[in-house]
Amino acid sequence: MGRLRAGAAQVVITPPVGVWMAGFAARPSASQGIHDDLMAKALVLDDGAQRVALVTADLLGLDFDLLTRLKEHIQRQTGIAPEGVLFNASHTHGGPMTNTLRGMGERDEAYCDLLLRHIVGAVKMAVDRLQDARIGFGSAPCCIGFNRRERIRRDVVLGLVKRGPTDTRVDVMRVDALDGQPLAVVFRHATHPVVLGADNVLITADWCGYAARTLPHFLITQPPNHPATQPVCLFVQGCCGDINPIQRGSFEAAAWLGRIVAAASAQAWYPIETREEVTLKTSLRILPLPLQDPPSVEEAEKQLEAYQQRAADAPKTQTNPGMVRTYQDLVGWAEKILEFAKEGIKPRTQDFVVQTLTIDDTAIVGLSGEPFIELAWDIERRSPCARTWVLGYTNGCIGYVPTARAYEEGGYEVVDAVRYYGDLMIRPESAQRIGDAAVEMMRET
Repeated sequence: MGRLRAGAAQVVITPPVGVWMAGFAARPSASQGIHDDLMAKALVLDDGAQRVALVTADLLGLDFDLLTRLKEHIQRQTGIAPEGVLFNASHTHGGPMTNTLRGMGERDEAYCDLLLRHIVGAVKMAVDRLQDARIGFGSAPCCIGFNRRERIRRDVVLGLVKRGPTDTRVDVMRVDALDGQPLAVVFRHATHPVVLGADNVLITADWCGYAARTLPHFLITQPPNHPATQPVCLFVQGCCGDINPIQRGSFEAAAWLGRIVAAASAQAWYPIETREEVTLKTSLRILPLPLQDPPSVEEAEKQLEAYQQRAADAPKTQTNPGMVRTYQDLVGWAEKILEFAKEGIKPRTQDFVVQTLTIDDTAIVGLSGEPFIELAWDIERRSPCARTWVLGYTNGCIGYVPTARAYEEGGYEVVDAVRYYGDLMIRPESAQRIGDAAVEMMRET
């Protein structure tokens, strides 16, 4: 245990107009404007023996090659090892293509190069601002989402489940200077940032951005002889793979939801008791998750033929150029599945990253996918720590991590999304393996 030092910084990472936006296939065009700025933020913590960086960004996610480059640059610039950097994306569907998905356009490499430099700069500034600090944790009731896996007759669709699993709280980390002035606030909630839909072509951080911009105004304190300053507020996205927002379709709705989360975060923040002495520990593990078997060659050939026909017809039947591109890109997925089918049934795996960051009796678990909220609950229930946050979209994203039960039900997350994210879906036992690894890692630290 040592005396805590902390530093925080933020930078604008808004892309230029004209980049393709991630999150929705069949978007009518590349970005046409900027509604609100995207931000990257860094909080660096040091207990004298361990230095870690919590990095957040208003992005759908980061491709794994970009993530590797980012962590290497951070290590060169600051000395923080890759396993000491926890990167979490808000998963906004109003940001640029930095988590490459089929049917959603190309990655802008010039922007990605600059993006990494900006994020590294935020971490470097946070390191340069390290000072003696105090830290504490709290939570408050909060719910802006609903479970979207609605069963209609025999099918599961993207709908509304009135009593389905959802997130009902916001978690808050409070980091103050020794004089009580807030340095940083980290707040966690789990709801898909899809208030703005596929028809939106304006860059936006969605409800998460509104929450982060609103929260500082609730927290400004003015100790005697100390000028008021705004803390850096970092949002970390929870396990929202099956949770959509209760309001959609407008920036006004996004602002409203953001204010709800900001208000709940402020409610949690005020009574938090902070301490100066802490112990920081971090660990990172790569799990090879087993993939499902491909279909038979005959089935794969029929599937490819259907996708090829759909792509050939699209220019004549579709007025949306984004839809045409999506159909064409999905031919590539069907070709890959046929290739697997011809190779036959054999062990295939997908690497999945699990990272833990423990601060005394509080654990932050980062998962590199879109987990259902039930996986977060399972990890929390089995955690050896007094308080546990479980994050999705951390250190990259391989796609959805459904529960085993969801595989029996079907639906978009189980059947369809893999066509955009990758090739073959992970097996039903994957969530259990991830949970087991996370709990084991927390026990080891």
